Amino acid sequence: MKEEKIMIQKMQGKYSHFIKRYFTSLSKPEQKFLKDSCFGILSSQSCIVRRTLQSLHEEISSKKTQERMIYHLDKADMNKQISQNLLQQQSHKLKKGSLIIVDPSDIVKKYATEMEGLSRVRDGNDGKWRPGYDVLDIVGVNKEKEGISILPIHSELYSKTLEVDTIKSKLFDRIV
Repeated sequence: MKEEKIMIQKMQGKYSHFIKRYFTSLSKPEQKFLKDSCFGILSSQSCIVRRTLQSLHEEISSKKTQERMIYHLDKADMNKQISQNLLQQQSHKLKKGSLIIVDPSDIVKKYATEMEGLSRVRDGNDGKWRPGYDVLDIVGVNKEKEGISILPIHSELYSKTLEVDTIKSKLFDRIV
């Protein structure tokens, strides 16, 4: 039990250090929100706001916590700022022989009907067109002495029905 507690403390310290590198340009409330939401998602193993909140065990009412979470989730510029910070941090780690892997794929929401921005995407399992979202993932890979290191560079979920940009223009923007 003592060893487990020590391991948890070490993991929380490393997690906090990792988070601080990417969120330094954000305000203190935004940093707290991101730290809490990431911790809540990891500990509850769910991205549903109510389940995430339950795992936080905050001393204020769950209604107030939910209002705070939703307030921050509605901020449009925060995602752009975090993506830019991540891109800058990770691009400095790329070396001359690094690979940059681009994966334009999709997420199928088979039973969804009322989700915002839902469009039709091709299901890779059976080739049928289903409701879903397009995703652009970019990962860097460095060859190291002890193996390889994988650097997440960019991940973006987007909707053809809500956005004017195509995946090509988004990809070119990220490469530049």
